[in-house]
Amino acid sequence: THVLMSGVQGAGKTVLLRSMALSLALHNKPSRLQMVVVDGDAAADPIRAQELRPLNYLPHLLTPVVDNLTTAREVLTFLVNEINYRKEQAVRTPAIVVMLDGADYLLTEGGKDVPEAVRQLVQNGAAAGLHVILSTDKPEATYLDNLFKASFPARIVGKAVDAAAARAASGV
Repeated sequence: THVLMSGVQGAGKTVLLRSMALSLALHNKPSRLQMVVVDGDAAADPIRAQELRPLNYLPHLLTPVVDNLTTAREVLTFLVNEINYRKEQAVRTPAIVVMLDGADYLLTEGGKDVPEAVRQLVQNGAAAGLHVILSTDKPEATYLDNLFKASFPARIVGKAVDAAAARAASGV
């Protein structure tokens, strides 16, 4: 299933994402599970790039942690093509978990291709064995419209700015 994590900056979304990646790696062989980690926060602020870099040591990563917009676009395009390939060839394994940390910056500054690629991943990925964990500071943002948010059955809501943001994050 796909997971939407939200909360204000400093709520621990990146730490939780890192813990989830380590837990998945601990309990799955690389032949059964692969991961792609895109750090949108690092693209916005290079100092923050160090928070997810330790994941580069995991054999489960398809690519080192992506921390710039150009590489993020390329990786997301590859993943959309992978969905199409898997559908044509009836392939579902290994599962690929796509972790998008700091999706706000990625979706707003990545160009028009990035939101569409993420939408394709979220709407068509699960059937092909690709699962998305997306973290955001702004769950009420327009780029996370209702159709997009409806594809996230699991939600983790941290500290919210206000009641409206908490409602948007929880889907209530």
